[in-house]
Amino acid sequence: MRTARLAVPYLVPLVLFLAPLPTDAQDADLATRANAAVQSGDWESAAELFGELTTAQPENANAWFQLGRATIESGGDTSAGRAALDKAVELGFPAAPAMLSTAKSHLRDEAPAAAIDTLERLAEQGPAPFVVAQLRTDEAFAALANDAAYQAAVKRLTPCTSDEYRQFDFWLGSWKVFTPQGQQVGTNVVTEALDGCALIENWTSVSGGKGMSINYYDRDQGTWTQIYRDSSGNIAQWPTLVGGLEDGAMVLDSGPETNPRSRWRWSPVGVLRGGARRRPGRRAR
Repeated sequence: MRTARLAVPYLVPLVLFLAPLPTDAQDADLATRANAAVQSGDWESAAELFGELTTAQPENANAWFQLGRATIESGGDTSAGRAALDKAVELGFPAAPAMLSTAKSHLRDEAPAAAIDTLERLAEQGPAPFVVAQLRTDEAFAALANDAAYQAAVKRLTPCTSDEYRQFDFWLGSWKVFTPQGQQVGTNVVTEALDGCALIENWTSVSGGKGMSINYYDRDQGTWTQIYRDSSGNIAQWPTLVGGLEDGAMVLDSGPETNPRSRWRWSPVGVLRGGARRRPGRRAR
């Protein structure tokens, strides 16, 4: 417990990846009509127009992507569509949306294993929220919904679903907080937030003081962070804490540069019958 308290790549619809308008008036008109075809879902016209645009502008990565996507969506030659997508990535277009369209092309070819393999390779690049949104709304992927490998790939693509994000879940719940001597000093309510990307703590002391913290795992740094603020308004009293699991306990530290240095430890205790669940015990400075 904190006796001193007494005193968490973007959601981008694919339609936004439109070809930039060229400076040449004729090409600009062509790009405008091609983009309009994409936005209206006229994939056959889009494929034709973007085919013309890639001929006029062979270095236009966006145009190559839309050509590949439109070819696949219109039921055209999937091999040609994948070739256009590969060209787009070669020219610098983001790999994730191109790989998503590639996966869909394999489904058009009735090759679900190839589609899942593409999604697994995409998942190796890290979470991709917009890909997950597309997978959940595009009916073409519905046939894979019960496939275990597909489900695993979707989980990896979904932010904050790896085991590291669950390391602090033993703190979730509503708790009465006591000193080592058995005196209650307050209550804590800890809830999951942001689709599992953060934990929110709401602290209330017996004297009425309130505080709250946001706790989140930083995938890039491999560490947990806590930012706590209370109703005293004294920000300096509560420096940001950073750390992680140590021997099964969550240990967060303000670092040697702070004065005084703060170090907190949350320990799960009370293993239930069969060892299936553990409840968080008191935390001590």
